[in-house]
Amino acid sequence: LLVAAFFPKSKGWVYLLSQLTLLLTICSILYDYRLYHSTTIVLPGALRQFTLVFVLVLVSICFVFAREYNDENLMPRHEFFILGLLSTLGMMVLILSNNLLSAYLGIELMSLPIVAMIAMKRVKPRCLEASMKYFVMSAVGSGLLLYGFSFLFGITHQLQLKSISGVLLTQAHSTVLLWVAVSSILAGLLFKLGVAPFHSWVADVYDGAPNSVTLFMSTGPKVAVLVFLLIFLGCLHALSSIWQTIVIVAAMLSIALGNLVAIVQTNLKRMLAYSSVAHMGFLLLGVYGITATSSTGLTLSPSMLFYILSYSTM
Repeated sequence: LLVAAFFPKSKGWVYLLSQLTLLLTICSILYDYRLYHSTTIVLPGALRQFTLVFVLVLVSICFVFAREYNDENLMPRHEFFILGLLSTLGMMVLILSNNLLSAYLGIELMSLPIVAMIAMKRVKPRCLEASMKYFVMSAVGSGLLLYGFSFLFGITHQLQLKSISGVLLTQAHSTVLLWVAVSSILAGLLFKLGVAPFHSWVADVYDGAPNSVTLFMSTGPKVAVLVFLLIFLGCLHALSSIWQTIVIVAAMLSIALGNLVAIVQTNLKRMLAYSSVAHMGFLLLGVYGITATSSTGLTLSPSMLFYILSYSTM
């Protein structure tokens, strides 16, 4: 921010500082490995550490491809990388979250900079329209998520995910209230992933956003939300009968709608958007299969990890 403010005509300094920031963050994560091997973390520490590094590498690759595109299309030179780093910070907070409040803050910090990034081509009405659509739909998803978190806190009187898991295992609660809480939380997270039937914004936003922003928002943020979804469902394995139904219905709808609608698209970006909806459905099938066979928490299969890495890389 300071470099961009005091040297507005500098070429490449903000980009180089952004890449240096990502590199130093990766080195610090790999160096201080003990931080990610805490026994309070539901997801295995080494896997969470690997996910953090992978997300940072994805963001770095996005910055490499975005630099030339932004210059050719006369987009703001510095703001893209600054907002991208803020969104990346939100992804890291979300991946490391063991608390409902920190998870919500991570999701908001990840999503709000993307709203500004989509509207960077201010001379194009389509970009402004896509930004407004993403803002409204993101607000709806965040509202549902916060509504579910509030219900879950009211039921368990806990904010820590491990404490919530322990309360649900040892105490009986109203099934109706649990349905409302889990359904609202899953709806909010599925909104962020662009899963059917919460996918209406995906094609319009992907198509209206600049290509560099579409690349950014279709990789790292989805990995971060998916990792938190795995962590959250791992803590709620006592309620598998409730959320497995939601997960499998959303997965089948996403696979069917995403593939069928993608066939008739004539716009490449809209076709890729609906393809991403279908891919999210396949990933949810993996989530359902993992949790359905786990009685003590989360067990991540290598095949699902490979699918996540392949999808986000391609």
